Amino acid sequence: MYFHGLIPESVHDITSATIKRTKNFKTKTGTYSFKSVKKELYPLGLTIESTKNGNFLIATKEKSLCDKIYYTKDITITSKKTMLEFLEDDLRIDMEELEYCNIEIFKKYYEISKSKKIKFLLELIEEIT
Repeated sequence: MYFHGLIPESVHDITSATIKRTKNFKTKTGTYSFKSVKKELYPLGLTIESTKNGNFLIATKEKSLCDKIYYTKDITITSKKTMLEFLEDDLRIDMEELEYCNIEIFKKYYEISKSKKIKFLLELIEEIT
C-alpha cells in the first residue's frame, strides 16, 4: 500500500500473495511474508511494473487494499462507518487516493469473495468516487 501512496509510512515488512502455503522470512533488510490467498482472487488486480533493475509483478492499490481487509481476521466491520474508521484510524489510508481507484476491481473482488467486509469497502468507495 505504501508503494501506491495509500499509507504515509514506509514499511519494513513486505507481504506478498501466493497460491502456495503461507511462510515468513526475517532478514537483515526486513520481514518478508507470503500469504496464501484463494486461487480465484490471486490474479485479480495484478500489474507488471518496470524499473531500471527489471520488471516485477505487484498488486494494484485496489487489490492490495482488498487483500489486506479480506485476510485480516481480527477486525469486525459491520457498516460503511466502521470500514471508514478502520481505513482512517487503523490503516491510516489517505482517503483522497481512493477517489482515483478502479471501482471494477473492488466489484470483481466482492463478486468472487462474497465478503461482507469487501461489500462495505465497495459501498464506501462508490460513495466517495
